[in-house]
Amino acid sequence: MKVLIIEPFYTGSHKQWLDGLVEHVDLDFTTITLPGKLWKWRAEASAYRIAEKYLTLNQEFDRILFSGFFNLALFTSFVRKERSSLPPCYMYMHENQISYPWSGTDPDPALRRDQHYGFIDLMNCLLADKVFFNSEFHRTGFLKALPGFSNQFPEDYFSDSTAEIERKSSVLPIGLELEKLRVSEKQANAVPVLLWNHRWEYDKNPELFFESLFQLKEEGEKFNLIVLGERYKNAPKVFDQVQKKLKEELLHFGYTKNYSDYSALLQKADILPVTSKHDFFGISVVEAIAASCIPLLPNHLAYPEHISINKYPNLFYQNEEEFLPALQRLLSEYKEYHGLDAELMKYDWQSLGSVYKEALLA
Repeated sequence: MKVLIIEPFYTGSHKQWLDGLVEHVDLDFTTITLPGKLWKWRAEASAYRIAEKYLTLNQEFDRILFSGFFNLALFTSFVRKERSSLPPCYMYMHENQISYPWSGTDPDPALRRDQHYGFIDLMNCLLADKVFFNSEFHRTGFLKALPGFSNQFPEDYFSDSTAEIERKSSVLPIGLELEKLRVSEKQANAVPVLLWNHRWEYDKNPELFFESLFQLKEEGEKFNLIVLGERYKNAPKVFDQVQKKLKEELLHFGYTKNYSDYSALLQKADILPVTSKHDFFGISVVEAIAASCIPLLPNHLAYPEHISINKYPNLFYQNEEEFLPALQRLLSEYKEYHGLDAELMKYDWQSLGSVYKEALLA
């Protein structure tokens, strides 16, 4: 079967997902991509450029699988000026702009322009033949948010949209190269090494993470720290304090472009304290656990899908007030945990390749 994958934001996790999909799923793939930048412009206008590329291919496909930051309605309109029909179109939801928490520094919410990007997501889901979400948390959150989102409009066009999207939606987790991250016999460090390996952005709640570490140091707790992840222009100011306040503890600070270096640093760490306020899936968390880091997770978002809270209750906390005491407890207990990496192999491409193939053939 011939499948066209459309990825208008070919960078980061989107690129990682597409490359793994093409490598590990036994189907005949062709890809159309655009550089991963200017996501709002991609959502608005990428359909025009991608339609041009699609028509230039002059091929027949059995399926089209498209990712976000794309307008399926515009794409279809442009294509049908020259083609009478399209194959079934499946949507993969890495994220959405309806249940995503917008940054307080973004001017669009105050101007109500943010609603337009959510509207594109809604139209894509209604037009697509199938909709795949990367986690059940993502799927459930999106469906719960739809009625409130739709009710803001002056006429009731979309009251049945939630039920329609729910019927054709399912969960298809992100495939990852996790087997490469596993450590055969990892030895815990004498002084625990803590890890931050997320984007340097507000939704990862770095203030709670680093201010808790500042307090631990003041109390005399011994630890070391690895700080990874990509820094953006408006990174939270707390990162500027880390190199000063935790100078003695820092083993690494900053983004690493080399994946082997990234893997080695994950494997060097012992504990992954997670403070994120938002994650539709949480690739960085899954990768770190696969590298034998012991996580401390908030009991919400997609994390309970990754690690069983019934099996590992002490690896979860309920609210921000519980984070520091839970971290202090884990610092004394982390050497007792073994084998959590095996829990995450359900997301390795070796496990998911056949699942993706079946989903795309359906």
